[in-house]
Amino acid sequence: TTHHSLAPGGDPFPLLQELCCQGDGDGHQRWILVGHEPDLGFLASRLLAAPPGAVALKKAGLALLHWNQIPSPSAPIPSGQAQLTLLLTPRVLIGS
Repeated sequence: TTHHSLAPGGDPFPLLQELCCQGDGDGHQRWILVGHEPDLGFLASRLLAAPPGAVALKKAGLALLHWNQIPSPSAPIPSGQAQLTLLLTPRVLIGS
């Protein structure tokens, strides 16, 4: 499915706040960001508390983020609490 907040220039944080509350109950949460610059790279950087542009997601790039604690519905998006588990470029995914 698609969501308007994920359109170029959209604000993804209301959707991400909603997703934060949908953990599997084990106290962990993983997100895969698939897309490209500049929006998803900036989003990944913010969630990791890295400087803007620190994570580059080329078209069809993939970043896997992991949290040890899922915030409560009233908590802010867990900026700076994520860990980057995997970062793949399209070249690696396609195999060329």
